[in-house]
Amino acid sequence: MIDVIDVIDVIDSENQSNKQETRNREPTLEQINMRNMAVQQCYDWFEKDRQAKQPYNAEMDEMYKIYKSEHWDLLDANGRVLRTAREKQNHPNTVENIALALIEGLVAEFAEPKELVDYPTEPADEEMALVMTELKEFIAYKNRLDIEYQKWLRNFFLYGTGIYSRYYDPSWKGGRGPNRWNGEIRWKSEHPRSIFPDARCMESAEDGRRIHKAIYWCIEDVEETWPDTGKGITADIVSDEYLVPDELENTMTEATEDQVLVVDTWYRGSPLILEGDEQDEGPGMHLIQWAGDGSNLRYLAHQNYVYFEPGEDTTWPIDMKKCYERERSPWGIGEAYYLKNPQIMLNKTSEMIMEGHLYQSIGQTWYQIGALSPKQEKLVKQKGTLPGMWFQVQDINGIKREHGQGVLASLVNEPARFQKVMETTVGRFDISQGKTPGSITAFRALD
Repeated sequence: MIDVIDVIDVIDSENQSNKQETRNREPTLEQINMRNMAVQQCYDWFEKDRQAKQPYNAEMDEMYKIYKSEHWDLLDANGRVLRTAREKQNHPNTVENIALALIEGLVAEFAEPKELVDYPTEPADEEMALVMTELKEFIAYKNRLDIEYQKWLRNFFLYGTGIYSRYYDPSWKGGRGPNRWNGEIRWKSEHPRSIFPDARCMESAEDGRRIHKAIYWCIEDVEETWPDTGKGITADIVSDEYLVPDELENTMTEATEDQVLVVDTWYRGSPLILEGDEQDEGPGMHLIQWAGDGSNLRYLAHQNYVYFEPGEDTTWPIDMKKCYERERSPWGIGEAYYLKNPQIMLNKTSEMIMEGHLYQSIGQTWYQIGALSPKQEKLVKQKGTLPGMWFQVQDINGIKREHGQGVLASLVNEPARFQKVMETTVGRFDISQGKTPGSITAFRALD
């Protein structure tokens, strides 16, 4: 495996030296104009594609509220919030987050390490298969694939779409001694908020002619990664389109300062930028990296005919998988989407039980005007439920307390029913967990 890596390092060093020579040349006015036109074209595409994604962004906001236990901020079928901030002051706002437990349970169940084995197809291929297996395992270790896989699963079950990006990163360096690498394959789980497929996609991202990855970078990182084209870049205003919105995840001001939106636009067709000895060799897959969100667009870098020869059928280095099918869309539907309504009903039922117990144990109090002085009224409101408290009143006969009748047994059993409904929705049956179904006599007979 070390020999293979050494060969890759040599090839990469040659490529880096060639790229460095090209980079050191000052671009001509014609090249600058071509770059600016290409970046403007990428931005126009990006605007259309992110507008088409707005409904899915709103759905992800709802799913994240479920994950964070902010269930009373969810929207009803008419788009209204379940409970306003003022209404929350009058209720315990009970949340029993079964949805979170089910989603994280699925993540834990499927996150077991997977073997990356290359099997020989011919008797003489055993040694090469062993080398490729070790190479894959080494790449997976460097990318911390076990952690990335957990992120992928969480996005898959929560938002309905799991996304991997696999690409060669020449600037990624690490390791020591014989395990030193200079440039390597990246294998990352991408958040659905940062990926923007072609707005015309009807089923899969592969249906489109372009796809974008948009992530905020620190200005210093941009200037270090692209020293020639990224120098002096200006910061953008951080937008909620690419991050969890501020109202869902409070962020310190410092965390959003001095950042710029960096977009990787992959597209098919003829290359938009031709420099040096580059030629239009027909259709292919190309990459343009640019920065800026609306104003001060900045070209950073480009590559033509990436990973595939001209004329070959190409596939994006960004792979999107759906949890459940959504018609006429490259985005999937997650488990949390189907758990939303039963989770809301579970919370409301649990709150009714809690409030019923409160009314039965603490009760409610009525008093006539004049039975309490203003000072006494304020004290009773603040400490009226404290046991052992003594209160001075004007007229004890003008005060009356009544206690509730308790909660029906059928209502107490209702949360367990909702939990079973939610478990059934995600397929958490006894038999799927290797257990004997307790409610089926035929199975009980096998014990």
